[in-house]
Amino acid sequence: MSSILRCSKSDGSLTSVARDEVERHLAEECDNGASSPSSSSNKNRPCSFEDAGCQFRSACRSAMETHLAEASKLHLDLMCSLVQRQRAHIDK
Repeated sequence: MSSILRCSKSDGSLTSVARDEVERHLAEECDNGASSPSSSSNKNRPCSFEDAGCQFRSACRSAMETHLAEASKLHLDLMCSLVQRQRAHIDK
């Protein structure tokens, strides 16, 4: 069962996108300008927890906000793992 993400459309309305359909949505459906070749500033941006190991990327602001809201346990687990790796490195 995949999570549902919310994507804001250019008219201000929201659309629902299944997590496993995000890439296709951005490439084929999303009208927020992210897939426009001229909008290089809207390329997929990494999650703010990328340095901890989160691999989520999105050009859609709403999808990123939904990810951040729904992935708190994942992000906490990633941060705990990062702290353990840093502690082991410091203890060397």
